[in-house]
Amino acid sequence: MKNDNYFQMRKEIYILIIILCMSFSFCETKKEQNSTKQSDKINKVSIQKEQDSINQVQKKKEVDSMAKVNIYNPFLTLDIDEVIAYDYETHMDTEMPYIVDTKGKLNPTIVKQKVLTKQQVETLKIFLGSTDTYGETRAFCFEPHLGIVFYKNKKVVEHVSICISCRHLASSVEIPAESFKTYTFESDSNTKFPLDGFSPKAKQFLFEFCQSLGFSYCNN
Repeated sequence: MKNDNYFQMRKEIYILIIILCMSFSFCETKKEQNSTKQSDKINKVSIQKEQDSINQVQKKKEVDSMAKVNIYNPFLTLDIDEVIAYDYETHMDTEMPYIVDTKGKLNPTIVKQKVLTKQQVETLKIFLGSTDTYGETRAFCFEPHLGIVFYKNKKVVEHVSICISCRHLASSVEIPAESFKTYTFESDSNTKFPLDGFSPKAKQFLFEFCQSLGFSYCNN
């Protein structure tokens, strides 16, 4: 009888130990799952931050690379104290499509304007005078809606009228980079035509720049 009780007691103890082990194992598994979920969240945040950082570095590299070609950039030597971007209206039959006319007056169709920051000005200077900005053919149309005016003591120094959809611009100052890349016809090897149309990257840059200013032209 005593032996029976002894074995019964041992059996109950074994069962209790097994239950405790299973409970402990379940708790540990749950902890690991929670830890894994938390780790996944942290990893996702880290990956996103790393990707954002890579994107910023890539944009800086693209802008910096524009200044590496050894060609004169007239915008880097301008004596100015303010640059303003303008959103204005022009059409194919517009008599004066430029942001500033021959008398130095602004186009009367301006709908919005924005004073550029120092960083925006420096980036734009490099962009306008870079050979990477041009090198493609352009459309025959010219309906600029984005105007850039460089000022000194509130007086116009230089100005640029940009048509993103037509892929080219008109500048009051000559831009050597516009004629850096040329095209020669097989039938006339002595005549070279400048490829002064915007490159795909340049067109994308202008579109994003225009959007950052909140101009209506970029939303059409």
